[in-house]
Amino acid sequence: MALESVRLGLIGFIVPFFFIFNPTLLLIGGTVVEYIYAGVTAIIGGVVLAAGLKGYMIRRTFIIERLLLLIAGISLIDTKLVINILTLAIVCGIVIMQVLIKEKKVNEIASS
Repeated sequence: MALESVRLGLIGFIVPFFFIFNPTLLLIGGTVVEYIYAGVTAIIGGVVLAAGLKGYMIRRTFIIERLLLLIAGISLIDTKLVINILTLAIVCGIVIMQVLIKEKKVNEIASS
């Protein structure tokens, strides 16, 4: 029970690092485009990190997916565009793979 509480609360300890590495999240000294970019990457990073910590996204994740989600969530803290694009490509790949596997399982159940 305590381990589950730590896993669920861990994202709360990591979120302040988003503000440290990307001060535009505080809406100080940037343009509207930078604010939107920072907000979207922070939201995606938080969701991906939570999915990696919990082990569930669209369906239960495999260990390698979980590790990639954790790495992706942490790397979205960085503000470099190249890193964010690579990270989002990895996340999109995992999401597509999860959807395809879930649809395959649903079709197997429906056909039997």
